[in-house]
Amino acid sequence: MRNFLTRISMNQVRAFLCFSLVLFGVSLFGQTNEDNVILESLIKHYYAQRPNDTIFSRKGKIKKINVHYKPNLILINETYPFSVSETYSTIIQKFGLTELDSISLADYHKKNNNTILIDSIKGFKGNIIYKTKSEMKKVFDEGGWNNYGDTFGYKELIRVSRPGINDKKNNAFVCLSRYSGELSGCIVYFLLEKINAKWIVKRSTIVIIS
Repeated sequence: MRNFLTRISMNQVRAFLCFSLVLFGVSLFGQTNEDNVILESLIKHYYAQRPNDTIFSRKGKIKKINVHYKPNLILINETYPFSVSETYSTIIQKFGLTELDSISLADYHKKNNNTILIDSIKGFKGNIIYKTKSEMKKVFDEGGWNNYGDTFGYKELIRVSRPGINDKKNNAFVCLSRYSGELSGCIVYFLLEKINAKWIVKRSTIVIIS
């Protein structure tokens, strides 16, 4: 009888553990997927290709077409945990992100203790070369920004954080850096809002420039 009860008890424990792991996996996958949706929306918005400018003569004939070239980027394919030291009130007052939800900022600090891989940016109107952290470390170890320029030219190097999201899942805070040289780049804070099931960049502000 005791062995029978022990077997039942152990089976219940195993079932509970399996169930818990499934729930954790679903939750983690859903969270990671939403993070990537937000990052995709951000990068596509920030680097949206401008349409060509067509200049007409006084007689209505095409005089000139200014072609805006497609964005050409290097994206590190793992999120980067940028340190955001400013308080919630400072970000609102100093940087003007007035719609920022305090929960989004708190979630940013929590989630950026861990990194995730960034999915390919679907539908991006430009060129993105995806590189791992180790690949980029090797580039810089072998010659810093001079070697980067020799390897990639003037392509912008992009790093982006995980987004912090509020409880309503409609407000997100993200940090992104863009550099094409040692003294040619900046770090930007972004505020996104979910409107009609789509993440839209509402505000952005440059916090560091070099």
